[in-house]
Amino acid sequence: MFNATAEFARRWTARIVLPGVFLACAILLFAQAPAIAKDEPAVPSRKQVLVYYGDETSTQAVQSENYQALLEVLRSSDKPRAAAVVESLVADAETFPLLVERDIEALKDQAVRLGFDLAIFTNAMAFEGEYQLFRAETGAAETYDLPDIPPTSSTILATSPLSRPEYLRAALLSVSALYPPDALDIVLITNSHGGRDMVLIPRVNADLSQSGAALAMREMIESDDNGAPPAWAQPQGISKLAYWKILADVSAKYGVRFPLVFRETCVSGVRSFAELFAVPGSVSLIAHSGAGNINGWELDYAKLLGTVAPGSDWIGSLAASLEDHDVHVDSWASAWLDVLIVGLRSIPIIAFFAPLLLWVVWFGLRWIYGRRQSRQAGGYQGAPHLAGSANNRRGRRSSA
Repeated sequence: MFNATAEFARRWTARIVLPGVFLACAILLFAQAPAIAKDEPAVPSRKQVLVYYGDETSTQAVQSENYQALLEVLRSSDKPRAAAVVESLVADAETFPLLVERDIEALKDQAVRLGFDLAIFTNAMAFEGEYQLFRAETGAAETYDLPDIPPTSSTILATSPLSRPEYLRAALLSVSALYPPDALDIVLITNSHGGRDMVLIPRVNADLSQSGAALAMREMIESDDNGAPPAWAQPQGISKLAYWKILADVSAKYGVRFPLVFRETCVSGVRSFAELFAVPGSVSLIAHSGAGNINGWELDYAKLLGTVAPGSDWIGSLAASLEDHDVHVDSWASAWLDVLIVGLRSIPIIAFFAPLLLWVVWFGLRWIYGRRQSRQAGGYQGAPHLAGSANNRRGRRSSA
């Protein structure tokens, strides 16, 4: 009787109770699903902002005593090289600000059309302690104050504030602070002069205010000296390593990603493994001039972005258009090849033949050693023969 009752209870539980429990749980989960979804925080969409950092040759730089002193020294020389430098400096002072102004106007139009915000920094604005932000939604310009940045003791950097690391850091941090954390993608364009190890520098780096610099400058021009620059003419500005360090700090503080970074300067490629490993993981693509020069007038952003359809991937299209204009565009994975090539070019040519020379030396020593062993072995085997010959001679004399 007991067994029959237990069997009935087991069947009743398996056929009715358990399915009922499962059905009730399913109904409860289904009923709570909207509430659960409502309680989950919404994942914010990432905002795309283009930061144009135009480190143009400022009016303050051209009108400075140092600039005028340099032009005076160059004009006092009858060397064709000096005249060419004067012409280059005058042209840069006239055209670089116009180039930055053209870029800004073109980017304003494209920002409204394609729906991205545009932050603008120039040396002219930096002297006013401000920058501008164009909102895509309204098409209106907003002016923001830059943080107070202590003055510099450098005669060169005092008239080119955007060449200072402090300004680049303040620019990116200020823009990032305007948006929610972990929700901002910055396309960064830094337009400046550059060099082998520097990515933002003023056009003039010779500080003739230092004692004896003007006289030394005249002597260098007359002797056509192309050696290493003296201490008073060392490049001043933002180094390539400092550049990536600033971007890494901004990413760490605000969760900013950099889908495209365009270093619109001469010799702006990644040129060392030390720099390559300094590139933060938040940077996806690096546009640069490699080891060559770049002509900003050939890069018209109205044309580079003008064919991009609203709502499409304008960042990818910009990268592709830059490549079409002979600008290098690399990911971290592809940049290492350029770094390797640069490293190989810096190795003396004799080093490439070192393995062959080592092999020749090794083969020669092995051959000499083998010959010596052969001679020693030959001398040991001939000794009994010579001894026998001597014995034979003694035997013949005895017989006689």
